[in-house]
Amino acid sequence: MKHTRSHWSLIFACLYTFSISSQNLISNGGFDSLTRCPNRISQVALASGWRSSGSADLFCNCTPAKSAVYAGLSFVGSLLPHSGDCYSGFIVNSRYKEYITYELPEKMRKRRTYCIRFLHARSAFSGVKVDSLGIYVHKKMHTNAVRGQPMLQKTKAAAIIDRPGVWSAVSFTFECKGGERFITLGSFGNDLTKVVHLPAKKNRKNVRVFNYALSGYYFIEDVELIQLRNGETCQPMSLLLDTLTSLSITVEPSVEVVDTVVINKLFLLQQLNFETIKSDILPASFDELDELADYLISQPELNLLIMGHTDNRGSEKINLELSQARARAVANYLISKEVAKERLTWRGFGHTRPIADNTTEEGRRRNRRVEFQFNDKRL
Repeated sequence: MKHTRSHWSLIFACLYTFSISSQNLISNGGFDSLTRCPNRISQVALASGWRSSGSADLFCNCTPAKSAVYAGLSFVGSLLPHSGDCYSGFIVNSRYKEYITYELPEKMRKRRTYCIRFLHARSAFSGVKVDSLGIYVHKKMHTNAVRGQPMLQKTKAAAIIDRPGVWSAVSFTFECKGGERFITLGSFGNDLTKVVHLPAKKNRKNVRVFNYALSGYYFIEDVELIQLRNGETCQPMSLLLDTLTSLSITVEPSVEVVDTVVINKLFLLQQLNFETIKSDILPASFDELDELADYLISQPELNLLIMGHTDNRGSEKINLELSQARARAVANYLISKEVAKERLTWRGFGHTRPIADNTTEEGRRRNRRVEFQFNDKRL
């Protein structure tokens, strides 16, 4: 199918400190308003207002854990929603690309400046990546003559951060001629680059619909479209899960909820340490773990996700096994303190999710960590 050249220009946003207060024109930017919960791939249209050119997917917490589109562990990896219960995703490769499109309730206004911003993350199972993602605004809904046919629009796009399995924010501004009703997100270029990826056999939910070696997979969440007023600038939204917070949990017996403990926010225990290259917890860590166990027992509605990580020294296999063993050791300790096993989920990610530079000792020390996350349902 032949596409006409876009009639709007895309400009990178300046990252000023001025906040945006205008209304989001995309009422279902978090994909959380559903006609029903998805139970298989290719169902992004179940999210109100969204459509797909191709067969983009919808991932939700409400779907059964065994489903290929369960948000906690899907056929393309593990990623929790940044907010709400759902997010979307699409395939990108050299011959097949998917796009997600939102139909606006009203036409876009002539010569007005708009801000588009959203969260993105590349699946750690991807074998390729793109350097940018873009948007295309148009008056009529595109229906590809061939499903998955790339839209090679000659538009500028926003450079994106490549951190597999971690939400990152992007924003940029554009101006249109007016009358557009549809906004499409995706990859509009030919800038695919090979990356180190996890083999498909690592994912027990591989449903044979995704070529892990030759394709990239991108998740999208919390999309906002805002008409800027005079003096307003477009800046990335703040992230709930992007910044790790180191804290020691202190719970007063009479306090029901601690201000610093937030559902879905990652945190670290300050004194949690292990024997070198082992999963044995050092005794100095017991006090904080006991405190965590007491808090979980006092809050029976909360469940806990435990995530182990390593630095990049050693083989991928050894690091993955060590991170899994350390996460499991923490879970076993909490179980020994009478925390119900069914309230705990533990996972290991090896060295695939660094938060610091692995070329320095301080960076490697920060990357050797166990993260925690409270949830109000089991993952």
